[in-house]
Amino acid sequence: MKDEFIDLSRFRLGDSYSRAEIAELGSITPKNFVRPTGITEFANAVLLFVTLEKDHYTYRDQFEGNLFWWQSQTRQTQESPVLQSLISGEREAHLFVRVRAKASSTLPFVYCGRLSPPLMKDERPVTCEFEVLDFVQHPTGELARVYAWRSEAPMATAEAERRQALVTEELAMPRAHGQGRMRDYQRRRTVEIHAMEIAKEHYATLGYRVIDTSSTHPFDLRCLQAGVEKRVEVKGTQSIGHTVDVTAGEIQSAWNGRKDGYTTDLFLVHSISLRSTGQDVYATGGEVVKVEDWQPLQAALKPIAFRYQL
Repeated sequence: MKDEFIDLSRFRLGDSYSRAEIAELGSITPKNFVRPTGITEFANAVLLFVTLEKDHYTYRDQFEGNLFWWQSQTRQTQESPVLQSLISGEREAHLFVRVRAKASSTLPFVYCGRLSPPLMKDERPVTCEFEVLDFVQHPTGELARVYAWRSEAPMATAEAERRQALVTEELAMPRAHGQGRMRDYQRRRTVEIHAMEIAKEHYATLGYRVIDTSSTHPFDLRCLQAGVEKRVEVKGTQSIGHTVDVTAGEIQSAWNGRKDGYTTDLFLVHSISLRSTGQDVYATGGEVVKVEDWQPLQAALKPIAFRYQL
């Protein structure tokens, strides 16, 4: 297949395709293409097939705004020919994603479009950060579902540190390299970090020992005082904050508190202002709303994505 050229002009963003349909639409030989594999190489492109929920592997792949985080197979290194062809721009990556495979490998994948050349960290597996070049600002249907998916399991500390290191490196790049890719992500992260700093200062002032757990747990802060544990879910927004997005893991963590011996606060910093100086973005201000002993009410939750069990 490495010598074949695939026709990618007939694929539509957000539509779902089986491997057989991809072979037919792409005008390629279907032989061997239907076998499950995460990386499929052609002369002009590399197709990444990603199943977000993994039963037997620890790879952590997900969207984060207009970025897509992907971990390679354990046999891959940064010098692997397929990754080098993406970095050099010799071939372009196209992304196909599904939430889970179930028992059958025939469930279709959602076409998510083109990916930029990746930034990479470490080996076996390689952690890759892609910009989603065809990112849809207001997705619907299955595309919205894969964009919104988050693992309920905590991210390993080492992987969280690798991803933060990649973001830090990219922010330090000259404007020509990193500005376009990072703008949306940088603004969102700036708002989140600003809200986190306000929350940390607030609880430290109240006498708590504050531990940042945002990279590894489904809550942002663990606050300890005299043997009492309080967990804090921190949200930051530039809007006036009538609604906030919460994940299933965040809700479940708050619900579990009463039986597991802790309470959870929802700490919202809204009306945050952003200003830019060159490529740098700064957050200022914000109004705080704190919901103590937060127990999410079913009536106040509005579903924006669903998991469908087949």
